[in-house]
Amino acid sequence: MISAERTQAIIDAIGESAGQDYILDPEGHQALYRESLPALAAVLGRSSVQVHAKEYATYDTQAGEAQTEYKKYARRARNFTFFTAIVSALLVMIPGVFELFDISKDVREVISPKLVIGLSLLGVVGAGLASIALGQIRSRKLLMGWMERRSKAEELRLLYFDAVTDLEGVAADATEAVLMRLEYFRRYLLEEQKNYYTIRSQQLEKRADMLLGIVAWTTGLVAIINGSISVLSGGGNSTGWTSLAGLALIVQAYSSMRNQQELSEQNQRNAARYEGTRSILARLYGRLDAVREAIANGKHELLPEFVAAVQEPLSNENRQWLKEMDRKNSAIGKLEAELEKVQGE
Repeated sequence: MISAERTQAIIDAIGESAGQDYILDPEGHQALYRESLPALAAVLGRSSVQVHAKEYATYDTQAGEAQTEYKKYARRARNFTFFTAIVSALLVMIPGVFELFDISKDVREVISPKLVIGLSLLGVVGAGLASIALGQIRSRKLLMGWMERRSKAEELRLLYFDAVTDLEGVAADATEAVLMRLEYFRRYLLEEQKNYYTIRSQQLEKRADMLLGIVAWTTGLVAIINGSISVLSGGGNSTGWTSLAGLALIVQAYSSMRNQQELSEQNQRNAARYEGTRSILARLYGRLDAVREAIANGKHELLPEFVAAVQEPLSNENRQWLKEMDRKNSAIGKLEAELEKVQGE
């Protein structure tokens, strides 16, 4: 058993979660705690601990690079598909715009063919670039590479803390050493992940609200444009006014692009899932004082039990992350279908 004063001293020595605690840095932490908590520093210096940190760093870097590549080409595919839709709408609008502005027949005969050819070429280029971007995602398996590497990195994060909190060979009277491991786990995994899921769920919710808000507003704008055209044309079939329905097609294409983005990113769904994980971690954090007191009184076996309880929702989140691959692949398929639709118009 150790005193409350000594327990608090260990808590203070470990400190609270800071901005860069998600980085697994056993060598840096070993230097940080070498004087104040030498028993913990010795644990962090073990090869069984450091190997997981090094593997994590490798996969974390690869995951970051794959994520950047995937998002770059996904963004290009969306933007070029939208560009192609704009060009297609402008082609539809040409005859009506000439009539609306009372362009003379002679001028039309000179300008119209050139506009059609120019816009058609732009449409071909836009569709081609969108196809190239989608081909990059498919052929290089960028989505799979990102998600699988991120999953592996998070698996290694948990293995790292398994190694730090492993009590094999720890003497029955080494209560301080066990408590140090608990507090290290508390700062660098429990608090860090609780903070991450709190912030990230809020960010995703805001992003989902923004994208879905754009979809709602643009859907309404399409109705306004079509209704206005109907009024201005007097309910007739005047080519001049009805051709402006191409504007509605452009707005609709933009709405579709943002909807596809939400389908791909799954912000709303992930925000709800992350909030669930945050809630579980917050409840477990509420039990920390009781676990800490029990360990201080010699019940060392509670450390691996507490570690397992905290890691379970994180492992489950990792499994759910991999399942998102099917939804993201489905979103890519819908984007390809949208491109084919635009090309056929």
